Order: sequence, then structure tokens, then C-alpha cells
Amino acid sequence: MTDIRTFMGHDAVLGLIDGMADLLAKALEERGIENPAMIGIHTGGVWVAEHLHRLLGIGEPLGTLDISFYRDDFTRIGMNPQ
Repeated sequence: MTDIRTFMGHDAVLGLIDGMADLLAKALEERGIENPAMIGIHTGGVWVAEHLHRLLGIGEPLGTLDISFYRDDFTRIGMNPQ
């Protein structure tokens, strides 16, 4: 039998993303960056980027990048890692 444990709940993860958005907004303001662009990396980073993009109110469209063929472990894990 597999023992599955939850490290962090959904609401806690969203809270961390809210904190990231606050820190990013402050860093952008401090650096005088008015029109940032954002890119989410498939597969795990796009949903985080989507939330940050929305929270920061970025006007530019969100970009996504698929790095499947550029991973150093591609030959070991294949196209669709579990």
C-alpha cells in the first residue's frame, strides 16, 4: 500500500503565491520596471505564472515555454514524466 502524504494544502500554496506576488511587485517598483513580461515554464510553472500574472495585473500576454527537449534528464524520464 502506498502512503500518500500532503505536504501543503491548496490554500497554503495560494498564500505563498500571494506572498511571491507582493515581493515581485515591490521589486518591480524598486527597479522602476513598469511593463514587465512573464513566462511560465511547462509543466509545473505555468499555473504559478498564471496566478502571478493575474495578481500583478501584467498587461502583456503571459508567455509559456516548453523545455521538454532541453532537459538534462530527458533520456531518463522521457516526454511525460510522472
